[in-house]
Amino acid sequence: MVLLLLLCCCSHRRYIAFCALDAFTKNYYVRLQTLLSEMTMLGQAIDCADKDPNTIVKANRALTKHARELIILEEILTFMLESVSSTEIPPEPPEQAGRTLFERLELHSYKQQLQNRIEDMHKNLAGARCVNEIDMVACLPACLAG
Repeated sequence: MVLLLLLCCCSHRRYIAFCALDAFTKNYYVRLQTLLSEMTMLGQAIDCADKDPNTIVKANRALTKHARELIILEEILTFMLESVSSTEIPPEPPEQAGRTLFERLELHSYKQQLQNRIEDMHKNLAGARCVNEIDMVACLPACLAG
């Protein structure tokens, strides 16, 4: 299949690019979920801040780290969306083997699926940023007063 892919048409470059972006998207999703999990654990630690006086210092460091990671993840996501949006799908090749391969690769639907996933992750990230900012504003003053 790979040899046929390389020989038949120029669509293979786009397909390989989409496969690479798809793999990167999956890794990005795992990283985002890990960060969200860390943020949840941090929220639980802040809730128990009255038991450990060092929690405020640790929480401040962790919030700063999480905010920095959220900014980097947002930038990466913007680049991913720009990349998938700017990728043009070549026209269907004239030869039969190329047309058959072009139809099997389903580049248009693959591109749309990637765009949808990236846009969904953008919504998840926006929600994470909102939760992080709300938690930071709401929890730290309460911890300092307690």
